[in-house]
Amino acid sequence: MCSFRTRTPWTAFGLILMVSACVPSHQYQPLTTTALDIGQNRTIAVHSSADWRNTAVQVRKGEVYRVATRGTWNPGGFCGDVTPAGLKHEHLACMKGIFANSFPLPSANIGALVGRIGVNGQPFVIGGTEGFIADNDGPLFLVINDPLDLMFDNVGQIEVAVQRYAGEGSAVTFTTPAGGPADRTHLGNLSAVEQRTEDRAVSRVSGSPANNEKTCAEQAIPQTTIDACTALIQSGGSDNQATAVSFYRRGNAYRKMGRYQDALADYREVRRRLPDNPHIYNDMAWMLATAPDTSVRDGNEAVRLAHRAVSLRDSHVFRDTLAAAYAEAGHFPTAIEEENRALRMAGESMQKYPNDRKYFLKRIARYENRIELYRQGRPYREN
Repeated sequence: MCSFRTRTPWTAFGLILMVSACVPSHQYQPLTTTALDIGQNRTIAVHSSADWRNTAVQVRKGEVYRVATRGTWNPGGFCGDVTPAGLKHEHLACMKGIFANSFPLPSANIGALVGRIGVNGQPFVIGGTEGFIADNDGPLFLVINDPLDLMFDNVGQIEVAVQRYAGEGSAVTFTTPAGGPADRTHLGNLSAVEQRTEDRAVSRVSGSPANNEKTCAEQAIPQTTIDACTALIQSGGSDNQATAVSFYRRGNAYRKMGRYQDALADYREVRRRLPDNPHIYNDMAWMLATAPDTSVRDGNEAVRLAHRAVSLRDSHVFRDTLAAAYAEAGHFPTAIEEENRALRMAGESMQKYPNDRKYFLKRIARYENRIELYRQGRPYREN
């Protein structure tokens, strides 16, 4: 059940988002199960606002399957239309951020076509590849790489043609689900995968712009990330969003190293460049509310920033931040109220997206622990 009650007036945009969140995602009709013969195709429509689609294509371990796609879809927000290969470069208006672990495949591009074999299979990338070798027996499932509880603003669908590989030069044939005219798409030799691997290796030359971009994006080792992101910032590119992302990633690295003032300076620069992005307000509020460094904490400012994030995009994660901010400011009854709201929203999302149950259970456990903390009159501190 969705509720629009809140402590402060909703902005029109926030209300639209909340109403949109109540709209059910696309529901699929079941398909007839089939095991493809060599060279046989099946075409499936995959919607951007729907849970995992059971294609009813029964794959077998060790068999090679070719895949072709057509069309674009939009993973919501300010991401824009993308192909099934997904968004090549994240930016502050479209990035995983704190929601990374709720993606079906966190390592894949936002909006990429992702598959798995069986209900409990491990997700793997399909979009942007020529196909896959089945590592198990079972039905093939497909989905857009986007958090299942944040699909309410996704738009569009793609068509996916799956063929049991018939050898060099074979074509994957599209037949629209509605039975319209057929279209033939020829895929290149599977050795093209090796060529792309070689291309990626060439881009890893130390100190090259491609290497800096990759290192800054991976955010694996904080100091290395800082160096790479700084090089990108100093290059002075004209892309405002790309530069903002470099500031954001460098700020995250500073934060991991405990350099909170440096992180705050970078976050403020991101806010200046992208003043309507909810994630930067949320992340700034979280740091000001929960940092172990007393010199950086500011409960009142954290409350203001967290409210701004919620007004732009309401979610259980942002409500959790708002609760932490109120706790830091000493308003524990309000902190408990907001944490309970986050708890309810997470529970509703888990019921709506049962396949993401593991993620929501972890979140719910955290929220319950924080409620108990606030009842004791203690603010939350990030380790």
